[in-house]
Amino acid sequence: MKRMLADVCPELINEWSQRNLPLTPNSVTHGSNKIVWWKGKCGHEWRASVKNRVIGGSGCPYCSHNAILEGFNDLASQKPELAAEWSARNAPLLPTQVTVFANRKAWWKFLTVSRRTEQRVNPDEVQVITLDESKEEYIRNLFWEINKIDHRIETYTETEQVEEKQKDGKVKKVNKQVQKKALYITVSHVDLETIMTNKGFTAEQKKMCRQLLSDENNDLWRELLHGVTGSNSDIVLIAQEQLGNVGGKPYWSWYGFSSRVEWCCCFVSWCANECGYIESGTIPKYSVVDDGVVWFKNKDQWLDGSEEPEPGMIIFFDWADDGLDGGGDHTGIVEKVEGGTVYTIEGNSGDKVCENQYSIGNKEILGYGFYSGNNTVATGDTAQQT
Repeated sequence: MKRMLADVCPELINEWSQRNLPLTPNSVTHGSNKIVWWKGKCGHEWRASVKNRVIGGSGCPYCSHNAILEGFNDLASQKPELAAEWSARNAPLLPTQVTVFANRKAWWKFLTVSRRTEQRVNPDEVQVITLDESKEEYIRNLFWEINKIDHRIETYTETEQVEEKQKDGKVKKVNKQVQKKALYITVSHVDLETIMTNKGFTAEQKKMCRQLLSDENNDLWRELLHGVTGSNSDIVLIAQEQLGNVGGKPYWSWYGFSSRVEWCCCFVSWCANECGYIESGTIPKYSVVDDGVVWFKNKDQWLDGSEEPEPGMIIFFDWADDGLDGGGDHTGIVEKVEGGTVYTIEGNSGDKVCENQYSIGNKEILGYGFYSGNNTVATGDTAQQT
C-alpha cells in the first residue's frame, strides 16, 4: 500500500503551495522524487523534491541562506556599504548573487594593511619608524575606527533523526523537530568615503587615496604587499594565507576523504577551488599527481621542467629518491621566480603547508601546468641543481 505524503507528514500539508494544483499531498507518495513548490511560514516559495522534505527535513533555503533571494539575503540589499566596495575583479559575480553570510573569498576595493614605514629625514639617511606603546594604542584605536563588529542570534528549527524504542522492542528512526540557536558575528570595515571624511581628508587627499585604491592599481598592491607579480596571482594569495597549516585536514576533508591521505594534490585543488578555477574548468580537481600531469598535457598546457615558469603555475615533481621514473610524485604552486630560483608553496611538505625553493631546471622538477593568463613563458638555459 502506498503511503501518501498527507498521511506520513501531515505537518507539511500547510507548506504545500497552491502552485502545485491539481497535485495535492493526498496524491503523491512520501518518497516521491517529484519536485514541487513549497511555501513556508516566512512567505517564501521554493522548489524541492517531496523526498528531500520528508527525509532531509529541509526548510526554506532563503531563510537558511542556502539560496539567494535578491532583496532578502543578498549582500547588495543587506550590506549596501560593503556592496559599494565590491571589486569589478569579481565579475561576472555581483553583490546581488551572493548571500550576506557567504563563506567565500572575494575582491574588495578597500585595503587594510600592516607594513614597515620609512621616514626620510634627508636624502642620505633613511630611518625606520619604530612603535612605542602610544603608537600601538593609536593603531589599535584606528583599527576600530575603520572596522566595526556586529552580531545577532537566530533561533531556528531543524529536523533530526533519532532512534526510539517501540513497544514491540524494535528500534525505529523517527524525525523530531529540535530548536537551536546560532550566533552570527560579522566584522566589516567602514567604507572609504566615511573614513576619509572622519579623518578630515582634504579634497586633494581624497582624490589621491581613491586613485591609489582603484582597480587599476591592484597589481601594484599585490606586488608591494606580497611580492607577487603576474596575472594569475589569485591562487598564490590564497596559498600564502594557508602557510603554517599542519596535517592538511581542511584540504583532504574538503576533497571528500574521511581520513588523512597524501594531500599535496588536495591542497592545490582546494586553492584552485577558492579562486573559482575548478568550476570554470581552468584547473582540474585531482588527488593523484599523475592525473594533474595528464590533464595539463592533454590540454597542451604543459611547460617542461627545464623552462622558467611564472607565478600561479602548478608545479609537478619527480623525486630522485623514487628513481626519476618520469611519473609525478608531488605537486605545488609557483609563488614567484627570482634570480634563477623558483619559489613554491606546497601542501604536505613535511605534513604542512610551507614555502620551498628550487633552481630553475632542477632535475626533480617534472614540469608545470599553465592556464589562461600565464601561458606566455620565457625560455632560458637549464640551470644546474643546487
